[in-house]
Amino acid sequence: MLEARDVGRAMERLRGDRTQRSVAGRAGINRSSWSSYEAGRRMPTPETWSRIVAGLETTMEQFDRAVQRAWAERNAEPEGAPAPGPEAAAPPADEHLQISAEETLELVACSGRLQDLGKRLLDRLGPRPPLRL
Repeated sequence: MLEARDVGRAMERLRGDRTQRSVAGRAGINRSSWSSYEAGRRMPTPETWSRIVAGLETTMEQFDRAVQRAWAERNAEPEGAPAPGPEAAAPPADEHLQISAEETLELVACSGRLQDLGKRLLDRLGPRPPLRL
C-alpha cells in the first residue's frame, strides 16, 4: 500500500539540492506543509500532487515513477534495515501492477471516500457487542 513516506522520499529525491522553501514557493504550498509531506508525516491530497509536480519542475509521469520506486524499495527492505541510498536500483516491477499517476490519484481519492463511508455506516449502526468466536 502506498504510504506518505513513499511520496516524501520521491519528493526529496526529485528536489535534489534545491531548498524546500524554493520548491514549495514555486508550488504555492507553504514550507511547513512541504516539509510534512517530504518527511512522510502527511499524505498530500490528490489536488496537491499536481502542485507538488509543478514545484519540482517535473512531470506527473516522472513523479509517479519516483513514488513507485520509493514504494518498491521500502517493500524490498527487511524490517529494521537502513534505507538504501539514491543509487540503489528499484527491483523490476510487474508490468500488470504498474498504474499511472492519474490512476494513483483516483485510488487515493476513492480510499478517502471509502473510509468516510465506513465511518458513517458505523455511526449509523451504533455500538455493537464484541463478536465471540
